[in-house]
Amino acid sequence: MIFIAIAIAGSVTLRYTKYGRSIFAIGSNPNAARVVGIRSNRVIFVTFIFSGIAAALAGAVLASQLSSGDPNAGLGLELQVEST
Repeated sequence: MIFIAIAIAGSVTLRYTKYGRSIFAIGSNPNAARVVGIRSNRVIFVTFIFSGIAAALAGAVLASQLSSGDPNAGLGLELQVEST
């Protein structure tokens, strides 16, 4: 339920807000986005803050599933990607 709520909120944010369009513009061409007037450094900073909040939420969900805090719980999963 938490994932679905965050996925919907992220999709709406990226699709329908000025902030979301700024993220796409910076990701496509940072120099062009800067020339157009997008404050790239501010948008990137706020995006990193949201990423940190999402990581903290993932840690809280993991801790609630394990019923304890295990510092080695996600060891080796940092860059794991599954291909279909």
